[in-house]
Amino acid sequence: DYATAGLNTFTAPDVGVFVANSGAGTPEFLAAIGTPDVFLTFDLGLPVQQDIDGRTLSDSVVFSTMISEAGFGGVNSVNVRAGTGNHIGPAGTWDGMLNIDFLAAGNPATIVGFGPIDFGTLEQIRVYDQANELLQGFPGVSNSVGTFFGVQGVGNTRIGRIELDGNFFSIQDIQFDIVPEPAT
Repeated sequence: DYATAGLNTFTAPDVGVFVANSGAGTPEFLAAIGTPDVFLTFDLGLPVQQDIDGRTLSDSVVFSTMISEAGFGGVNSVNVRAGTGNHIGPAGTWDGMLNIDFLAAGNPATIVGFGPIDFGTLEQIRVYDQANELLQGFPGVSNSVGTFFGVQGVGNTRIGRIELDGNFFSIQDIQFDIVPEPAT
């Protein structure tokens, strides 16, 4: 099956929840994927909550609050909100959608893991392939407190972007493997 994505959840067995900003990733997720290509904890050192350019956070992924202005896989993005507790989310009020675009940075992902912060709810996860076709939607994930989500393409499917839609939410950690596109 080349047109779906799978969603799994991972928690630390000793405490039963995801532990954010561990500096080493989420052990259960790492056991599933091995050492990720990229691990971000968003330790931005900001004195206050503020909106920031989503392109400044990583060379491997672009975070925004909508599909980039230049189109899917484009280079223009809008701000995301960064908090003092090492987390990012939708700009403004933390309500809405956080777009995680891998192709905007050049390469699709094979597996992605992310941990929402505990002050909000993540209501829907939508996963798109590298042609911007919806692979799978995962509604009803509102009990996101303490859960680390892992998304993986099935078969040869690659993840182009992920939309996280929710009410007053953000993510603290993200880790993923990318696939360099072949040179033309």
